[in-house]
Amino acid sequence: MQHRSVAQSDGARVTAALRIRVRARASSNKVYTSPEGEVRIYVTAAPEAGKANDAIIALLAKALGVGRRSITLVKGHTARDKVFSIEGLDTVEAMSRLVGD
Repeated sequence: MQHRSVAQSDGARVTAALRIRVRARASSNKVYTSPEGEVRIYVTAAPEAGKANDAIIALLAKALGVGRRSITLVKGHTARDKVFSIEGLDTVEAMSRLVGD
């Protein structure tokens, strides 16, 4: 799974883009990062009316130590495979925070 980091032209803002596989209606909320760098998130929320996406953002924010407003769902609103952008972190920092969690 490939992750990318994007720096804005002003150099002040850094944004990480993370590809994440999601499992809704799981038995518990958790973030799993494989040794290969694949990120999987399990949430108990149902995948209806955006409940699972909201739960994923809350769980990611807690795991990364950022505010919920820093995380945006870019792609995969109704799919298992999603892409999130995290403002204020580069990809290396985001992945190290997830692995360290």
